[in-house]
Amino acid sequence: MIISEMEKRVIDMGNLRKLEDLQANKAQQDQTDAKYRILVTQLDKHSEVMAFLKNSNNISQQNIILDEIQALIDELRKAVDSGLADKDDVKSADGKFTSLQVDSKKNWQKQYSDLTGATVSTLKVISGIESEKVNECLDKIKQADTWTLDLNTFKNLSKSLESANELIDGLGLDPDIVTFLQNMNSGKATLKDLSDKVLNWIREEDLSGRIKLSFSIGLRK
Repeated sequence: MIISEMEKRVIDMGNLRKLEDLQANKAQQDQTDAKYRILVTQLDKHSEVMAFLKNSNNISQQNIILDEIQALIDELRKAVDSGLADKDDVKSADGKFTSLQVDSKKNWQKQYSDLTGATVSTLKVISGIESEKVNECLDKIKQADTWTLDLNTFKNLSKSLESANELIDGLGLDPDIVTFLQNMNSGKATLKDLSDKVLNWIREEDLSGRIKLSFSIGLRK
C-alpha cells in the first residue's frame, strides 16, 4: 500500500516536471516568436522609409546598406524554416538589424546634409528679413537630423523643405541674387556673381555679416 502510493507520487512528480518543462518551452518560444514579429515589423518600416526617400527626394542607399538588408531578410527566412522561429537565428537577425541601424544612422548624416544644406544656408542668410518664419522652418527641418524608422519624420521634412523654398521664392529676389545664393551654397560662387544688384541687396538687407565666402585661385602651369 505504502509502496504503491509512493510510486503514484513519483509518477505524479514526473508528470508535473514534464508539464513545467512544456510551459517553460512554450514561454520561451512565445518570446522568440514575439521578437521575430518585431524584427519583421521594424524591417518593414525601414523599407518604407527607404522607398519614401527614393521616391520623394531621389535618395538612393549605399550598397553596404542594401547588402545588410538582404542578409537580414535571408536570416529571417532561415529562422522560420522549421515552422517555428528559431531562437539562435532570431538572435542573429537581431544583431544584423542593430548593425543596419548603426550604418543607416551614419549614412543619413551625410544624406541629411546634402538634402538640406543649401536650403538651410539660404534661410540663415535671409533670417534678418523674415526671422520668425525662417526660425520656424529651421526648427522643423532640424527635427529630422537623426535617423529614425518613423516615416512621418521624413514626410514632415519634405513638407518643411517645400515651405522653406516657398518662403525663399516668396521674397521675390532678383535672378542675380538667387544665382548668387545658389552658387554660394554649392561652393561655386565667384567674384562674377557679386554684381551691383547683389552687392546692393546685401547692403540694403544688412547681410554682410551673415555671408561668408571662400574663394580658391586656380594656378595655371
